[in-house]
Amino acid sequence: MGETAIEQVRMAIKALEESNPALADQVIVADDKLDRLEIEIDDEAVRYMNLRAPIASDLRLVIVGMKASHDLERWGTRRRASPSARSS
Repeated sequence: MGETAIEQVRMAIKALEESNPALADQVIVADDKLDRLEIEIDDEAVRYMNLRAPIASDLRLVIVGMKASHDLERWGTRRRASPSARSS
């Protein structure tokens, strides 16, 4: 997911530098992939917590993973929603 978010930011920057609206549209489409990944990670984390009853240290790791996926998805969405990305 991190690689997808990084690639999305690179594409957004390139779209701005080259004034390429087609590439900017690809960034928007790529956001859907990040959304799906975030949901998948959250679902798997909840499933793990329900099935395994993790101890505190494991639970902290699961929660960190969920928060990281949320932050990465938000970062990708910000690239999509950036007014400067759409003004090209």
